Amino acid sequence: MVIPQYYDLFEPVLRVMSDGKTRRRAEIVSDVEACLDLTDEDRAARLESGSRVIKNRIGWALLYLRKAGFLVHPTRGNIKVTKAGEDLSKKMPSPFDVEALQSISPSFDEWITQSRDSARRRRKSKQECDKEVITNQTPEEDLYSTVSALKQSLIGEIHDRLTTCDPKFFEQVVVDVLQAMGYGGGFEGDAEVTPFVKDGGIDGVIQQDRLGLETVYVQAKRVQGTVSRPAIQSFVGAMQGEGVRKGVFVTTSSFTRDAVDYVKTIESRLVLVDGTRLAELMVDHGVGVSPLYE
Repeated sequence: MVIPQYYDLFEPVLRVMSDGKTRRRAEIVSDVEACLDLTDEDRAARLESGSRVIKNRIGWALLYLRKAGFLVHPTRGNIKVTKAGEDLSKKMPSPFDVEALQSISPSFDEWITQSRDSARRRRKSKQECDKEVITNQTPEEDLYSTVSALKQSLIGEIHDRLTTCDPKFFEQVVVDVLQAMGYGGGFEGDAEVTPFVKDGGIDGVIQQDRLGLETVYVQAKRVQGTVSRPAIQSFVGAMQGEGVRKGVFVTTSSFTRDAVDYVKTIESRLVLVDGTRLAELMVDHGVGVSPLYE
C-alpha cells in the first residue's frame, strides 16, 4: 500500500477520534495505523529527519483538523474531538481534503489562506497570482511552505501565551532563551534571574566569564502597551549604576519609535527584543517548545 498523504488521513483520524475519548498523540498514531492496511515496510519508512513518514503525516492531519475546529487540546499533550468534529464524523465530505476543510470551516480557510499568502510573499513576486503560487510548486516546495506556515502559527501561539504568563515565569523564559543562544560562560550560575523583589530594575544577569568582566543585564517586561523611552532610560540608568555596559530589554509587546531612537544615541550596548522576536527565538532555539513529531 502507498503511504497515505496527510490529507488522506483526515478521515481515519476523525473516525478514530469520533468516540469522544481523550488521547495522547502517540495513542492516536497507533490507533490510526491500525485502521490502515500498511505493510511493515510502510510503517518503518522514515524521512531524512529520522521521523517515521506515517507518524509525520498523521501529525499534519491532526494540526489541520485542529485548525479547522474539529479537534482540540483540552489539556497539555491531550487531544479530543469537538462537537463539530463529532457531527462531521457522521457525514464526512467526499473527497475529504484541504479544499473540503476550507469550505466547511471559515477559521481554517482564513488560516490556510494567510499561511499561503505569507509563503508567497517570501517566495514569489507580488505580481504573481495565488493560483500560480499554489499549482506551480513541486511537492518539496509545498512541503517547505507548509513547514514555514506551521512555524509562523506556532510563533503566534507562543506570543499569545507569553502575554498572559506569570511575570516571574516570563523572566525565567527570557534568561533561558539567552542562555540557549549561547550567552553565558558555560559554567554553573552563568545565567540567573534576580530576586523578584527589589531587583533595581534588573531581572536577569548573564555572566560571560567567571570573573564577571563581561556582564549582561536583562530586563523582562510583560506588558500590554508599548514600551516607551522612559522605561528604557530607567534600565540604562540601572546598568550604569552598576558599571555594566551591555544589556537586553525584552518585552511581550513592542517599543515606541522614540525608545528605539534613544537606544541609538547611548554609549551602552543595548538590544531591544519585542514579543514576536522573542517567540521566534524560543522556536529557533527550542525553549519552551518541542518537535512536532517526536
